[in-house]
Amino acid sequence: MTLRVVGAGLGRTGTASLKKALEHLLGGTCHHMFEVDEKQVPVWADAAEGRIPTGMIS
Repeated sequence: MTLRVVGAGLGRTGTASLKKALEHLLGGTCHHMFEVDEKQVPVWADAAEGRIPTGMIS
């Protein structure tokens, strides 16, 4: 998996619309934080702290 775009924004600022637009324009999937479940929390916590995540997001 390669990272192509990071579109960061605060909640309620059009991030779901951005997700849909990126999926359409780039022809792939885009991860949105409303998809995070409990098994992904350690990965995102590592990333937020500047550490390389130890788990894999599927």
